[in-house]
Amino acid sequence: MFKQRLMVSLVLSLMLLAPGIRSAQPATAQTSPAPEANARSALFIENAGQWPPSTSSGQAHRFQIWGSPLGAGTTWLAEDAIWLVAGGGERESWSTGDKESFSPSPSRPLPPSPQIALKLTFPGSNPDVRIEPFDPLTTTVSYFMGNDPEKWHSDVPVWGGVRYADLYPGVDLVIGGGKGDWRLEATPGAATGQVRLLVEGAAYSRIESHELRLSADSGQWSIALPAAAFSYRVSVARGDGQSLLLTAPAGQPLPRAAEPEDDPSDVLYGTFLGGESLEWPSAIAADDTEHAYVTGTTHSYDFPSTPGAFDPSNNGDDEVFVAKFTPNGDAMVYATFLGGWDYEWSSDISVDESGRATVVGRTVSFDFPTTPGAFDTSHNSPSSFDTFIARLSSDGSTLEYSTFLGGSAADEGVAVALDDTGNVYVTGYTWSGDFPTTPGAFSTVHAGIVDVFVAKLNQSGTALEYSTYLGGSEGGHGADIAVDSLGNSYVTGYTLSSDFPTTADAFDRSFNGRADAFVSKLNPTGSDLVYSTYLGGDQSDSGAAIAVDDDFAAYVTGDSESRDFPTTPGSIGEVHNGGTTDAFVVKLDPTGSNLDYGVFLGGNRVDVGDDILLNTAGDAYVVGTTNSLDFPTTPWAFDTSYNDGFDAFVVILNASGEALEYASFLGGNAEDTGRTLAISESGRVFIAGETRSHNFPVTPGAYDTSHDIWVDVYVVKMDLSPYVSMVVAPIERPAASAVVSGIVTVSGFAVDLASPGGTGIDKVSIYLDGPYGAGALVGNAAYGITRPDVAAQYGVRFAPSGWTFSWNTFAVPAGDHQLVIYAHRTTDGSWTTPRFQPVIVASAHGGWLPLLQRNR
Repeated sequence: MFKQRLMVSLVLSLMLLAPGIRSAQPATAQTSPAPEANARSALFIENAGQWPPSTSSGQAHRFQIWGSPLGAGTTWLAEDAIWLVAGGGERESWSTGDKESFSPSPSRPLPPSPQIALKLTFPGSNPDVRIEPFDPLTTTVSYFMGNDPEKWHSDVPVWGGVRYADLYPGVDLVIGGGKGDWRLEATPGAATGQVRLLVEGAAYSRIESHELRLSADSGQWSIALPAAAFSYRVSVARGDGQSLLLTAPAGQPLPRAAEPEDDPSDVLYGTFLGGESLEWPSAIAADDTEHAYVTGTTHSYDFPSTPGAFDPSNNGDDEVFVAKFTPNGDAMVYATFLGGWDYEWSSDISVDESGRATVVGRTVSFDFPTTPGAFDTSHNSPSSFDTFIARLSSDGSTLEYSTFLGGSAADEGVAVALDDTGNVYVTGYTWSGDFPTTPGAFSTVHAGIVDVFVAKLNQSGTALEYSTYLGGSEGGHGADIAVDSLGNSYVTGYTLSSDFPTTADAFDRSFNGRADAFVSKLNPTGSDLVYSTYLGGDQSDSGAAIAVDDDFAAYVTGDSESRDFPTTPGSIGEVHNGGTTDAFVVKLDPTGSNLDYGVFLGGNRVDVGDDILLNTAGDAYVVGTTNSLDFPTTPWAFDTSYNDGFDAFVVILNASGEALEYASFLGGNAEDTGRTLAISESGRVFIAGETRSHNFPVTPGAYDTSHDIWVDVYVVKMDLSPYVSMVVAPIERPAASAVVSGIVTVSGFAVDLASPGGTGIDKVSIYLDGPYGAGALVGNAAYGITRPDVAAQYGVRFAPSGWTFSWNTFAVPAGDHQLVIYAHRTTDGSWTTPRFQPVIVASAHGGWLPLLQRNR
């Protein structure tokens, strides 16, 4: 049983979870049930005096449920609590985790005395709640216990369900009826965020197969979740060993009434790119003037090319293409083929300040075009493929250089990066024992079946600055490479080797199982590892992309099958979401010895992170592919609804890994992938992938708005700047890390500096222990308080910008927490990025299990 404090956060697409505990039913005397009763899943037996007061408050149980509607065992209903009991043995009473004794009847215990009793209460609920039975049955139950006829009760009424009317203002709790489920029913506009359910008597274990698994001294137990195909988001933090609190934040915590939920204005252009056969994109880049450069592979002989391009004709079956789009996506500046008579596939592209595109990939063609004086002008493998590295002029008309790179077996360049002086860094994988390495490089000996390689090519493509193997005895692949301002290179991918090279004090020096992601940092000369670490759990994990910030922290995305993949407390996704794979995002500190954050990202099916980049604030932009209906999205993103098949996704994760600043699907009614992204200097986002969807969201006036027969490339340019607004919105009270208790005044101010008049803000919403989609809505602040100090600092129009809120911490467990605020902008109707404030609650209460309603 977990003795530490735990928190679980679940996102359901509709309703709160329902209690029903797995064990045996009680035996009590009854009349023969009528066929009507036999057809039902539960009988709600009214208390006609057969059960004296037995709860801690002296209240009698109003109803007993025979055959718990949500699992085996017995459910007892009172105004002040719901009890779930089950088990076997010979005890006349039992206790919850806080030693509170409970017996359903002092005069006669249940024949199968339970081994577990869970007490369910609703903190902050109506103390005068009414329990109203409904759906009367013809079945009755009689109790003839003991030898005193005065205590006998015959023809006790039986019902089909009960309603806790006005449990909270505007919210009823209904148990039974129909299939006998448990559900919350709210009137329009009711604040469902007020609902809290405290479960005492066991500790949280895990979520599995639509059940909340609990751990108690007597063993493992389960409370059934809704039987429908609901979607759950789980993260584990802190709570105590014998209680957990469930909350259901408001159904629409960030409302914008009378506006559409999706925001089509995010997409500036969307276009198809392809011919009548198949195309696969591999990478996209953008220059300072917002031209997009796309490379991939085409099987189409009618793939569009432009006059004056380096090669306007397809030379073989599968040919590399490189295309450059105008800033508004209405035309191609150039489009060229690149290849020989056989097969070639591109993998990555990088663009320098002059607009020259460097492309890397693999080729089988012996006549692949190379340039005089290049490092290697001869294909090296007679029966397989070599890496190629080629640089195109800014207008796509000429090859500035092109070279092979490889040995006598198969080699593929998978990723490319450029430093400020134009040197080229390439990683990939090689089967060649004679792959070209350089003296003094980290490893000049092939270690296994297939090794990662890392190579640095000079500006002109004529020589290797360094080249090294990187791997263990069982093989691995290099997937991406980044370079920092000092010339250190960062590589990620996956390894199958337990002897993959790691460094002292690295985050993880031990192979975890099946396949692990890795992150390795090489010094500028390629002679040694600055650090190298495994990254994974007990199943298969793979790094797909890597980025580096100005402080030399490395950010990695990929996919993981491992439930024990390393994540960090307080992150937006601490626990695997239950599907085949989840995308992951991790941030390694500059030493490679610690995770600044580790996050799962996904839903309950398949989710893969394919590419990652950073903005100057340290926010991580991630694209990938998902077929999870419950993949997390943010309010008013471009597309908050899963479309069909596989969809692309685009996500912005804030600098601390604690919140999604933006998350959207991208796709149509067939298969769509998110392969690659780029960010311009102005913050515009470019995404490319492949699509089978004829209704993929393209825009009028774009280069190509008609899907061809099979698979097309898509190119999308997005403006996500409204979600990174010029808003100043601090939490001034309580101070950061302040100790609070009782009724706490939370206050601050919020102004939109870009607003031409007024404060630009009309609303402030406050969350606890997580942003929208993970935290519990505390409430909406009173906004518009006059603040002369703000007016003096920012201008008189910002005077009415103060806000305040009274926060009751009574039901909040003691310990570290976070307040999170959002401000609503009137200028564009968007919600600003979250602001976080750590606080310490002094009062002692049970742990949290926040439960959120998901709105699509």
